[in-house]
Amino acid sequence: MGLLMILINIGAVLANYGKTDQSGFAVVSLIASIFSYGIFANFKSDPQSAPNYAVFLSSGSGLVGIILLISGLAQ
Repeated sequence: MGLLMILINIGAVLANYGKTDQSGFAVVSLIASIFSYGIFANFKSDPQSAPNYAVFLSSGSGLVGIILLISGLAQ
């Protein structure tokens, strides 16, 4: 699931690159998605012990990535 969020955010970066001012937000969302994936990679053996902020960071960056992907493709 985390890899899917990273791919969505890469698509958002590519869709917004050079077109809009939203490309900075897409890059920040991609970095947050990679960071949360790294946190979850540390808890592979016991995913229930992962911190709550990592869940919110992963979900939030995925949602922002989807919104920015749609926005970038619409222009």
